[in-house]
Amino acid sequence: MRVLLVHPPHVGRLGLQDMVLVEPLALERLAAAVPDAEVALLDMRLEPDLDTALADLPPDLIGLTCPFTTQVGALLSLAARVKQACPRAFVLVGGHHPSLRPGDFLHPCVDAIACGEGEHTLAELVKCLRSGGEPARVPGLVLNRAGVQEATAPRPAIADLDSLPLPARQLTARWRRRYHWMNQHPHALVETSRGCPYRCNFCSVWRF
Repeated sequence: MRVLLVHPPHVGRLGLQDMVLVEPLALERLAAAVPDAEVALLDMRLEPDLDTALADLPPDLIGLTCPFTTQVGALLSLAARVKQACPRAFVLVGGHHPSLRPGDFLHPCVDAIACGEGEHTLAELVKCLRSGGEPARVPGLVLNRAGVQEATAPRPAIADLDSLPLPARQLTARWRRRYHWMNQHPHALVETSRGCPYRCNFCSVWRF
């Protein structure tokens, strides 16, 4: 089973995204969750050559992350590109915005949206597709089928982050010196918790 995980390129011009360019930790964690698959990771913020990545690893599953609302349009265009190049590949979209608004990704080039934490969802989906199973049996998905969306069973939150494997940072080694926070580099991220115990009415973070 071949899996390509893609972080989309920047949208727009000069902004915070140019001052803060950090490793795609979520994708590194997803890659580590499927050790039995052949996984490649493309960070299009630094290496925009999608065609070469698709040719080098003709993927069975392509995972696209959409961290920000401003990237929705660009991500749908990206999904159309990968579906045209690899029509038989399963295109999965995940991230903050898709988890909150999966309806924004009701698109013929998107096969499913992963809602919430993705490690267990991706691992089960890869196993399902490898065996020719039915994705509707994988919790945590919203499936696009014939112009409508079908949600699978909700997936419970991961209670123990220590149960997850360490991020597959070897997949981003070639860009390691280029990740930075302002003028601090090289730079790496560490995830110590998920979620928030508070429910402030001015904040959206606790919702995802």
